[in-house]
Amino acid sequence: MERQHAPSPAVQGLGDASRGRLAYSPPRTQSAPSLREGWPLIAGSWTIFFLGLAILWHANGIFLVQWERAFGWGRGLIAGAFSLGGALSALATPLIGRVADRYSVHRLITGGALTMGVGLVLLALIQAPWHLYLTYTLAYLGFTLMGHVPIGATLARVFLHRRALAIGIAHTGMGSGGILLAPLIPLLIATVGWRWTLAVAGLLAMGVLIPVGATVFRRVPQAPVVGGGQGGQGYTLRQALGMWQFWVLAGAFVSANFALSGVGAHMVPFLADRGVSLQRGALAIALQAFSHVGGKLTFALLAERLQPRYPLAVAYALGGIAVALLVFVGAPWTAYLSAGFVGLAMSATTVFQPILGALYFGTMALGAILGVLFAVTYSVASAGGAVAGLLYDITGTYRVPFLAFLGLLVVGSLLVLATGQRQRPPISSPTPPAPEPGRRS
Repeated sequence: MERQHAPSPAVQGLGDASRGRLAYSPPRTQSAPSLREGWPLIAGSWTIFFLGLAILWHANGIFLVQWERAFGWGRGLIAGAFSLGGALSALATPLIGRVADRYSVHRLITGGALTMGVGLVLLALIQAPWHLYLTYTLAYLGFTLMGHVPIGATLARVFLHRRALAIGIAHTGMGSGGILLAPLIPLLIATVGWRWTLAVAGLLAMGVLIPVGATVFRRVPQAPVVGGGQGGQGYTLRQALGMWQFWVLAGAFVSANFALSGVGAHMVPFLADRGVSLQRGALAIALQAFSHVGGKLTFALLAERLQPRYPLAVAYALGGIAVALLVFVGAPWTAYLSAGFVGLAMSATTVFQPILGALYFGTMALGAILGVLFAVTYSVASAGGAVAGLLYDITGTYRVPFLAFLGLLVVGSLLVLATGQRQRPPISSPTPPAPEPGRRS
């Protein structure tokens, strides 16, 4: 009888894709890590979000004012660098996701930390607008190499139990940076100036995040593959792109986050037009950051007890209520309630993208799938603020863009509900074997 040769790992990874199926793998015996056992990975992820977004998101308005005063550049010109950096970095996430699926994620983390740190140091040396656009994009690309897609895919693979809570805890670093670190940046600027502040931030990013990537993420445990589990099971990117749930989810994320980015960027100017002082407007933003942190934990816990589409739909509905309060009531007290609801709605997407991605498509190619979802979502959503500003310039009021945002949030909530339950579990596929000594990882 002719002896059959075992297929190579590459062929195993393809499985029986030509017939629309994936090959089953032999079960592994190791158990999935608990939250306690996996806390270094959660803490490392939290630290990346904490440092990266405190500098490159929460502090954007602070540096905008500094550059406006130093160079006389218009706010639109400066804000354009933020939008372009975010959009171009989002377009890189499909490739980043593929790398996260195929190789050890520690290479992305360490490379991203180095890139972000160098970008921030170069940002401290800018003299012309093109310097700003180039260096900010470089720094944001560095964060993207470390951020949502690699971390989301890694946590979803590793934590088969309490997956939603692990992802939620890690993502609280996003809002925590705005609460704890961003308020210190004006003090540092007042002491040493904005150039040295950015240089220190770049050195801090490299000094903290490179060791995190080289140690914590180098020892990421392999997720088990068992008969009915999701450790290394799922669809390929091509198969996921052929599923209607993918495009319904993408439509929900795009519509809701386009609206939320526009409302978030223009909430303080909107309140100023209504006679709310800048101090009270700043308080509303602080409440938004607090609710952003609390929302991630709350929605993560709800996702463990309910079908995840339900709390996500509620989150986007709360965003719609926030916009409705701003448009139809407009009283100063609504600013605080609206800010809280907007923070809750904003907190939902980055938590639920990996949760729903793993639920509908499995974890075998989750990095690539999340990369495409992230690229589609944020390359479009980053334009929300610019569109709101353009409509305001044309009409002289925020009523038109905010009513459009209200409609988009309703659409996003309904699309999430339309995804339905997962019809069948992803068919299993083997997790790539651990690299042999001397091979790349």
